[in-house]
Amino acid sequence: RTSMSEAFGNHYKGLVDCAVRTVKMEGWTALYNGYSISLISGSPYVGFQMTFNTLLSRVMPRNTDTGKLDIRYKLLCGALAG
Repeated sequence: RTSMSEAFGNHYKGLVDCAVRTVKMEGWTALYNGYSISLISGSPYVGFQMTFNTLLSRVMPRNTDTGKLDIRYKLLCGALAG
């Protein structure tokens, strides 16, 4: 994706052409350039999101018969968590 966005003009015919050319010229590891930064920056975000979802679901009212959260409250917890 990065290679396609940095290309000037009609350098690539599409996503598959870009991937094939990249592998031929730079090897398989070139497809994973930038992956470590995405993983490092995304992990804390997902961690906080899951933590807040769990904390919010603990304080929401539960069904008196089953003891489970109603789907509306699950959706609300997810929306408020991020």
